Amino acid sequence: MAIRDLLWACPLCGLEGGLHPRDAVDACSGCGARFRRGRGSEIVAELRDGRIERRLAADWAVRLARAPRQRGAGEWRRERVSVRFSTGEAPVYRAGELLGGVEKLGPPLPGELALTGEELALRLDSGEERRWPLDRLTAVQMSSGSLQIKARGEPLTTFRFPDGSARLWEESLTAALRARYRAAGRGEIVEFQPRIVTR
Repeated sequence: MAIRDLLWACPLCGLEGGLHPRDAVDACSGCGARFRRGRGSEIVAELRDGRIERRLAADWAVRLARAPRQRGAGEWRRERVSVRFSTGEAPVYRAGELLGGVEKLGPPLPGELALTGEELALRLDSGEERRWPLDRLTAVQMSSGSLQIKARGEPLTTFRFPDGSARLWEESLTAALRARYRAAGRGEIVEFQPRIVTR
């Protein structure tokens, strides 16, 4: 998982989506800090003034406790993606015993994904469009640097963000879903996977 997948904003200056790959590190386009992996789960920040700050990844992430907010007229965010659609399940066996199934994914397709307060909208480079109203989503989770969604009656869909953060998208989508559920009087969401659950 890339550092920018975990740190969806710069933990030093707070710029959302500010970390971008540059010379084998993730650099902030706001304050200029450069982040790289350290030992174990440590992330090392090299500040513009030359100071070095070392923290565990979880400690950096704690600084990002606030949820992303909606931008402008109804849009939360928009970004280039690589998307894969589930094509079914493949059986998983161990010593001849069926343990269950694992999702089989189709080829990666390039496009642009937009999140509004009402839906996720995908426009593939081929011109094909897909839309997922937020009310139809039944699960949201991050997995290995990708964002996975499940909509009622549809197969699993997985998104990768070549220039962005899967965690920022997960945080944005879950914040949009919470706002949508509150506005509709459907209660507070307490869990997003394996399925969305309210209390």
